Amino acid sequence: MTTNNLSNVSPLAYDIPSACIALGLSRQTVYDLMNSGKLRSYSEGRRRFISVQAITDYIVAREAESATFTPHTCNGLDKHRAQQATA
Repeated sequence: MTTNNLSNVSPLAYDIPSACIALGLSRQTVYDLMNSGKLRSYSEGRRRFISVQAITDYIVAREAESATFTPHTCNGLDKHRAQQATA
């Protein structure tokens, strides 16, 4: 006899409120990202979903953008820290 235990199944897609929680972003920001094409989504009936793969792709793209971050562009904070370290 088999039982269907769906509590151990990972979701393949999130509805918008769940995607907001997963990303740590506001609803407006998630919609802005979808409208700009930076975050893919799809609709099923009247509901909109964001796949786990789309979320992963978005995060990978953001990390690639952040890889070009240089500390000296951080509003002078690193300059301030350097001054504190030498004081």
